Amino acid sequence: MVSAPDYPVFKHEKIGLAEVRINDGLHMHAILGVPLKSRRKEELASHVARKPHAYIKVPLRNIHFAPIEGNMKDVVGYLTKTIRRGRCRWEDILFLPKSPSELVD
Repeated sequence: MVSAPDYPVFKHEKIGLAEVRINDGLHMHAILGVPLKSRRKEELASHVARKPHAYIKVPLRNIHFAPIEGNMKDVVGYLTKTIRRGRCRWEDILFLPKSPSELVD
């Protein structure tokens, strides 16, 4: 998983006040690589929708999944737009899982 912070921008669609009030609207975008062959018998989005209590813990409010349908260059560009706009740094990008050398004993 690669995750980057993002902030809301003006859009013509309505966003609930609760969504914008928390952390000044700061949220995360992520790309999650899922193997084509897995022990899980259902798609990850269906699994999380069926068992949200296992994944959504305070302060996390919700998780939204969408398949990547565009080209990967555009997807990565969208993920890192906050860096290009100077609202965060490359150091703010989260890569998981961490390498063994990064894990604390």
